[in-house]
Formats: sequence, structure tokens, C-alpha cells
Amino acid sequence: METWDSVLIRSQAPTSLVGIARQGRLARDYGNGPKAVVLSEVDETALALIDLAAGHRKNLALVYPAPAGEVSVLLAVQLLLQRFQRHEPSPAIGIVTTDTTRAAHTWDRLSITTHGEHVKLSEVFACFRAGPNGEAPHGGRRVRGLIVGERCAGWDVDALIEDHLAGVVQGGLKGPSVELYADPLDPRLESAAARGVLVWGWPESELTCGQAGTPISEDQTPFSVAHERLRTLAEGVSVAVEISRHDEAEIAIKRAREDLRVLRELAGSHPARNIRKGLSVAWHHLSTLTALPCRPSDFDRFAGLPPIGARKTSTFAAEVVAWARTLEGDLSEIATLLAGDLDELRAALDLGHPFLHSLTKVAEQGPESVAIVKTRTAARALAFSLCGDPNAGDLKVGSLSIVGMSKLHRSGSYDRAIIVGVPAKWDWHRVDSGLARNVRVLVLGREDGRVCGKVGRALERYREHWGSPAVRGETWRALVHCEPPPAPPYRPRPDRLIVLDDIDEFVQDADPFDALGSLSQFEPLRIGEEGVEESLAVPNEHGDWIAEVPAVRVETDLGSIMLEVGKRVEVRDARTVTEYQPERLVPGMRLLIGRKAGRLGLLEALEERLHGQRPDLVVGRLLIDDFHQRIRASVRETDLTCPALHEKLERLGCDKGIAAVRGWVSGASTLAPRDLSDLRHLNNVLGLALSDTRLKELFAAVRRWRGFRRSAGRALAEAARASTVTPHHAQTDDYTGLSIADLREAVIEANVIRVAPCPIPTPLTEIGHLETS
Repeated sequence: METWDSVLIRSQAPTSLVGIARQGRLARDYGNGPKAVVLSEVDETALALIDLAAGHRKNLALVYPAPAGEVSVLLAVQLLLQRFQRHEPSPAIGIVTTDTTRAAHTWDRLSITTHGEHVKLSEVFACFRAGPNGEAPHGGRRVRGLIVGERCAGWDVDALIEDHLAGVVQGGLKGPSVELYADPLDPRLESAAARGVLVWGWPESELTCGQAGTPISEDQTPFSVAHERLRTLAEGVSVAVEISRHDEAEIAIKRAREDLRVLRELAGSHPARNIRKGLSVAWHHLSTLTALPCRPSDFDRFAGLPPIGARKTSTFAAEVVAWARTLEGDLSEIATLLAGDLDELRAALDLGHPFLHSLTKVAEQGPESVAIVKTRTAARALAFSLCGDPNAGDLKVGSLSIVGMSKLHRSGSYDRAIIVGVPAKWDWHRVDSGLARNVRVLVLGREDGRVCGKVGRALERYREHWGSPAVRGETWRALVHCEPPPAPPYRPRPDRLIVLDDIDEFVQDADPFDALGSLSQFEPLRIGEEGVEESLAVPNEHGDWIAEVPAVRVETDLGSIMLEVGKRVEVRDARTVTEYQPERLVPGMRLLIGRKAGRLGLLEALEERLHGQRPDLVVGRLLIDDFHQRIRASVRETDLTCPALHEKLERLGCDKGIAAVRGWVSGASTLAPRDLSDLRHLNNVLGLALSDTRLKELFAAVRRWRGFRRSAGRALAEAARASTVTPHHAQTDDYTGLSIADLREAVIEANVIRVAPCPIPTPLTEIGHLETS
């Protein structure tokens, strides 16, 4: 019996994008020349559906069964081609996505073969980047082509594609829209259906009938990793939740969760930011400990400073204790108990870890599997625990390969996968979306097993609901204006999710999830590939943890912001970006602030983009910060004055003046000496104990960071002068790896009005947040 998808695809004309792709004329360039793109049957069905929805000006929501990559770009091509073939003078489509850079890059790499020549889509339909607040390009005037932005503010487009696959976005267009989802549990889907939006999902029976796929030749390429995932779904997927036991650890986990629950109740309905952020960070610390693949002490061997490495678990308790001292009454007492429970949990897991036994067995005995852990730090720690080598064979030990969770959206399918720890609720849809035919989820304790079973079964239920004949039939009748064909016969299938108890247990010789899950989003945190990147407290020069620091309040034209005294910030002066201590800021300076709360300066504001495109800058900045810390510590220990230091440097051959030397050690505005010889002199005089190799690395880092700041300063100056957003703003700078549009989306420039010292120390959780009220 022909499936509904097949009927829709068969209706597509040869001039549609489906027809063009099947003729081998749709191409994508991955850097080695254009290759013909092969679409999956799900992609082809989606294109057929939006063709119909656009023709009838209906809103449509698509629930993709697998991570769909840049499918929003594919849909935009279809909508523009449709209007181009109707000879509309200025067709325009909008995409709202959190990954605007990737969408614009994909658009630039697509082409259609015409008369033997590859014609890039961007040459026919330009790609425009919206402003950072969703401002339309060219002052709102109609443009021909594609508009890409993180939000939509009154764009003049024929249709809007809201891509929820990469994160939460804000649409808001009153005209036709297409909403893309991957998580069937996303509450916005229910809201869309309630508003009358048509919904189309893919049940497992439909995938089994039509997704086997055709072989791909060497001169072809699948449009995204969804192609491989869909083939896996067609073959069938099973998920087993395996409960490991550790009595002492489970007791500590139960106590910590109870502490968090009591703190949440004591905090009330509108707690201060310091309490909100503290609860969120503590919840993430607990989640990190329960998802470790090895002993915490082995994990800490490879931990470091985010975003390069995850934070050491040995610091969790001390950080929470310091935060507790900023609270009062019962809140302070319970937070102190929470720190103790986190410390007990870490100590219990350090005695032995049940996950490690399961993973060791697979590595030594097979079958070939991939272990999926939370961070790269966890991956290296697991490799070390298994064979003593943190870089073993590109993180492969015996039969076990090891990858981080953040890499899954770029990965195809595996035969067997082992997920270590309870996946976050928003990650669960990845588990049964074709990641592997056989998936094992290792959890610690029956409570986590219960949670996994509940969420996994809800996911299956909702996936089947959005792909049911009732939901799809309503969409069919609204778009095709006839009754749908008979649905394929229902074939009951066994539950693909099972929960297995007491798989591995550590024994020493001799609703919590529902109640606490909201803490993960209670206060937005900076969470990168290596976990939480914000701190409740930091160690001072004596090794004591402090959660409050001296601060100044800086009033700007955009609001006020608290900044830590002595911790340098970046300002732009014309085309130059320089650093100043906050207490030295003066009215008229342009302070650089990240649009995401709590991010200061270029590095933090651009962190996600730099991590993937310029990791050398991220590492370089960490080397520079370590250099400054060593200098400050040495100056404190030696009580060396600037004149005395200058005199000693002169004796070694340094020809710089005392003002330059003062800049090197004060941290007021100078990154580091410009000459390698001066770096060596400073290292010798202050006894910094840096090897010559490290000095050369530091020197290279300083040069690269200065070059980056020069390029960023020019781009920011150009962005500030521009009153409109043009295609030129989407062009990538060769040195920074970023476009002007990237900088506009990530960085705010706030004009300093006044600076005033805070009368009492300020909690670290209050530092760096721009208050616009």
C-alpha cells in the first residue's frame, strides 16, 4: 500500500526542489567542489507539504523524527523557487534560528545546475542578516532573497520559517509560517496546535515503509546527517535503561535533591538573582557528579577552566559553601548542608564507580560500541581510566569509542551506543532518533531509572501522536482538500524502551526529577561543551573561596552593570579595542558587553563562535590570563615596586620606559610585553617559572589576540556607522573567522555615563548583568 508521504512526493513537479534534486541538479559545496545532494524521503515530504501550505497560506509545524541539520535552509529554497517560477518581482523568505551563522554559510554553499553550470543560490537570492534585535535589513524596505536572524521584528517577507531545532527562537510574523521541531515533547508544539497550526509528524510505521534509502555514490552527498539516522530508524531502534547501584552514593544523591527542593521552597516565587543562580549551578554540579563515567578524582586530572576544560569536581563543595555565606537564615544553613552532601557524593563515587565496570567490560569484550558522555573532559578521563592514555587512538579503547554529547548533532548513526548518565530532558529526543540501533542508558539508582522510563515512554507516545492518522489526516484535508488515502495497517510493536535493574553494583569492602528538573532552567546559565561556565565563588590569592568581591556600578546609556574592581573589561575607542580596569572607566567610553547575560568582552560574547572557528584565540586568552595571575602573585610576594622592577629589567637589557613596565604589572590596559625578549626578562626578574616553550606560546597568543582585537575593532566601528544591514555584513573576515553580522548579534556597545564604587562587597552572581530598567 502506498504511504501518504509517497502520494505527496509523487505530486511534485520536475521544476520543484524535489524534482531538481532527483535530477541531480541540487548541489552543495563542502569545500571540495559542489556535489549533487540526495534528499531523504522525509525531506521530500516536508518540501511537498510546505509547497501546499504556502499555496493555501496556512501555518504548518513539522515534527522531524531525526536531527535535520539545516533543513530550514532547504525549505527556504523551495519557497523562493516557487515564487521565482511565478515571476514574482521581489520574493523574500525569512529564517529565524539561533544558529544564524551556519544558516547563512549553508545558503552560500548551495547551487543549482543549469545548462551544465553551477549557479549559486546566493547569486540569485542574496542572504541578508537581520539586526541583533531582529531589525529588518535596509531599514525595513522590501529585499529580494533570504533574511536570517535570531528573532523577527516586522520583516517584509512572504513567509517565515521558525527553526526550533537549534534552540528557542521568537517568530512573530503575522503572515504564513513554518515551524520546525525535533522534540515531540516541546510544549510549544501543543501551543501551536491549540492556535490552529497544522501539524505533521512521522510515525514509526511510515518510516519503516519508506526510509530504507537508495545507495549514495561518490559524487553525491546526503543533505544532512538525518539521512543516515532515518535509515537506522527504518531498521528499528531499541533503548534499554540500565540501573547501576551504589548505596552510599544514592543516599548522598537523595539528600542533595532534598536540600535543593527545600531551598527552592524557601526561595519563594520571586527570589533574587543570587539565589536563582546559586540553585541552578548547584543543580548542574549534582547532575555532573551523577553522570561521571569514572571516579571524580580521575575526572579532575583532566579538568581545568571552562570553556577549555570542565570545572574540577573537587571545587563544587567549596564553591557552594562560599555561596551559602552570602545567604541568610535557613537558606544559608540548607545551602551549607547541600555542599556537604555534594562532598559526600564525590567521596562515595571516588571509592569505586559502577559505570566504569560496565564500560570496561564493553571495551575489553565488545561488541563495538560508542560511549556518549557529557563533555570532552569526561571522554578523556574515561579513556585514561580504561587504558591509562587520555588520548588513546583518538578516544577509542578496545571496542569502545568515546564522544561528547555536544558532537551528536553532527554525527550519523552507530550500531550500538551507551549513554552515560541521565540525559537532560531536552536531550532525550536524541536518544531514540536514529542515533543507534541499540541504545543503552546507564543511570545511577532506581530513582533515575524511574525518571528515564517515564520520559522515554512519554517521548514515544508523543512521537506517535504527532504522526497519527488523526493529526496527519486533519493536515491532509486542509492542504489537499480531499480525504487522505487509507492509512497503512497498524502493526503493533513491542516497547522499544525497557528498564533493567541492578546491572552493576558497587559494594564497599568491609520525585525528585519532576520537582527539581525546572532548576536546570530556573536561571539561564552559560553552559558550553564542557558544562557550566559560571561560578558562584572563586579562590583568592590565599586559596580561600570567596563569593563576594569589591565592585563598581557603571551607569550606561543602555542601563547599569556591576563590574568587579581590578578585573579588566574591554572598550572600543574609534577602531581600537583596549582593556581597562572598571574603576578607571570614564564617561564617553564604549564598553563591550555580550548580549547574553553575564558575558563581558569579546571572548565571552563570541565564545561559541570562536570555540569552533578560532580555538587558538580561546586558548591564547587563557594563557594571557594565567600570565597576569602569575605576575600579580609575584608582585604581592616580593613587594617589588615599579621603579625597582624597571631598574632590574634595564640591567637585563630592557629598553622600555617605566610607564610600559607599570602597564605590564598593573593589568590596567596592557596585554603583555610586545617583544619576546621583554617577556623573558620579566619571567626571570619576577620568578614566574615559565619555560621558554611556554613563553613562546604566550608571545604567539598575545600577537594573535592583538590582531583579533584590531580586526574586531574595525568591524565594530563599521557596524556602528552602518544604519542598515546589507549582504556585505554576512561576509566572513579572513582573520577573525567572523562577520560583522556575527559581531552585531553577540556584542553590545554601551556608552559609559558614570562610575560609582559599591559600598559593600557584591555577590559574584550579580557581576556582569546589564540591568535595563
